[in-house]
Amino acid sequence: MIKYWLLISMFFSVSSFSFPKKLEVYFLAPPVVSQLEKSLKEFAQYPIVSSSVELAQKYDCTPMGDGCFHPQLGFIKEHADSLTKEEFEKKKTEKTLKQLKTINSMDVNMIDCKDGDYFDIFCGKAKKDLAPAGDMEVWIDTSSSMKRVDFNGDEDHCSRRSFAEKLIHSCPKAKLSISVFNTSKKMLGGHDTLCLNYGLNDEKRLMRWIENSRAKHLVVVTDVDELSPSLRTFLDNNGAIMHGGDYANFDGEKLIKASSELINSCKSL
Repeated sequence: MIKYWLLISMFFSVSSFSFPKKLEVYFLAPPVVSQLEKSLKEFAQYPIVSSSVELAQKYDCTPMGDGCFHPQLGFIKEHADSLTKEEFEKKKTEKTLKQLKTINSMDVNMIDCKDGDYFDIFCGKAKKDLAPAGDMEVWIDTSSSMKRVDFNGDEDHCSRRSFAEKLIHSCPKAKLSISVFNTSKKMLGGHDTLCLNYGLNDEKRLMRWIENSRAKHLVVVTDVDELSPSLRTFLDNNGAIMHGGDYANFDGEKLIKASSELINSCKSL
């Protein structure tokens, strides 16, 4: 009987060290009104979209404004029409290889990051012993569904990147830890990876990661479509603060503004 109670007490004592003390989740939605205004301006500026239609036919992409959207290459502008078919295929292959150059979270400790490699996408923060989690952990979704809510035609700039860079520049380095995730989660390397949208989400894995986090303040940024009944129940039961969600009115601009409050929280930890 004594052994039984000892096991129970050990279980609860271990569990008490897991789960973040404060959990905030930001559910991004597409900026409906601003996107409509943008479309109207583009329509007025480009009343004839024959060039974008030609691009769509040539590169198998969707007409959009003065160009077209390709699922691998992103937004292709009108001047891209000067590319030959061979140049286009080469560019598409290079882009695909860049997106596939990722690492599974299971292999993160196998990387040998030598001196001078700290700006590499995998190094610097790749080894867990080199980058202990900060008091504030920020996890940013980079799965393919984020393209619907945070894409402006420029693959190197997005709201998530602006948001993260504000935190990086203002939070004490020892208190902040930023990761990106889809089906796996890894420490942030190059800032440009924040705007790459590929892979899928795994709801059960996300909940397990949250349960195992020991951060004083955990911030998760994902898209509104991920708010399933089971995730909602999980967040409600654990006292999470949710932004967006049901009203689907939390866009990238609001996320950037939210960085100010999070910076204050980070400094006070």
